Parts: sequence; C-alpha cells; structure tokens
Amino acid sequence: MIAARQDHAAGAAAGVTDWLIKPFDSSYARTKIRAWVLRTACHWIRAAVPSDEERRLAALRATGVLDTQPEDRFDRITRLAAALFDVPIALVSLVDQNRQWFKSCYGLDTRETSRDAAFCAHVVYDRKPMIVPDTFQDPRFADSPLVTDDPRIRFYAGCPLILDDGSCVGSFCLVDTRPRTLQEHDLERLHDLTNLAVRELTAGNGVQPSHP
Repeated sequence: MIAARQDHAAGAAAGVTDWLIKPFDSSYARTKIRAWVLRTACHWIRAAVPSDEERRLAALRATGVLDTQPEDRFDRITRLAAALFDVPIALVSLVDQNRQWFKSCYGLDTRETSRDAAFCAHVVYDRKPMIVPDTFQDPRFADSPLVTDDPRIRFYAGCPLILDDGSCVGSFCLVDTRPRTLQEHDLERLHDLTNLAVRELTAGNGVQPSHP
C-alpha cells in the first residue's frame, strides 16, 4: 500500500501486508517491491521522521552550514577521527528534509545521499548513539544501497549532533568496510569528537551547542 501515513486498522481490514510511505526515493521503492514480489523480508528500514521535524529543520538551516564549501575546521575533526579509530571514512552528516549532506566527508567522494538510505537519519530520530557492528546481520540495513553498493558499509558508529535548543540536526559518524566493535573508551572519544563538531556548527551564527 502506498500512502502518506500508515493506517493499521484500515490496512488490516484490506489485507495490506506492507506499506510504502510517501515521500520515498525510487531505490527504496524498488527494494521494497522486489522483496514483496519474491515474498522475502526487506532488510532496509527507513528511519521515521522526528515529531519535531519542522523545528529541527529550521534549527539546521539557522546554522548557515548547509551547502557551504569544505572547511578545515570540520575536516581536521574527521581526519583525526579516521586516524584515532583506524577507519577509512569519517563524516559530519547533516540530515536535511530529503537528503543527508556531508559538511565533512573524509574518505568519501560524494557530498550527499538520499535520506531514505541514511544511517544517520536513524540517529537523528533516536537522538542517541547508534553502533552497527555488521550491517549484513542487521535487518535495518542489509539491503541498503550503501551496503550492497559503494561505499559498502559493514560497520557504522554515529553520535547525534544536538544543539542547545534540543534539535538534533545530524550525526558525527565512523564507517568501515569490515565488521568491528567499539569499546567503552572508544565511545567516550567519539562523544568528544562529536562535541567538537557541534561547536564548529554553531560557531559565529548565534546558535548555541548542547552541553555535554
């Protein structure tokens, strides 16, 4: 069923077995439809939209960072993260209305992806760190094009970028092409780097960072 929102009671009465909630991109629709035709589970789950989405988007745009040129003040943080954690990719990811856009993207050529495919959109919705040790074993991500195609994500660790007004505008994240885990001290370092990224996001624009 294609709809603007899920109606479980009406869906059950009509025999609906799965939903495609608008808006969605073509890649997500193809994956869902293929799974339905083959009667297999679809291992790609989009993040839900936060209840404060309009306020969150306004706070994101108020930073004045979206669609700006790369800056070393962000890139030095992702370079440091890649070296500290020995990962090929580190990102400052901002989740816009229909996309995730990378203010800094160490080890990655693209500057944005669809929001449907964004791991970071889950972090934005949950507002807490998310660790995915092996995407092949995770029903939310195994069929994602970011896993099956480039950059072939196998490991993901992301912390929310939360401003002082409580708006979660994105994620500071680590990506690897092999499965792995993080220890408690690793999470503390990731949290510290996330705080540095938030400070840079809010520097000079009147937006205040969230306090640790």
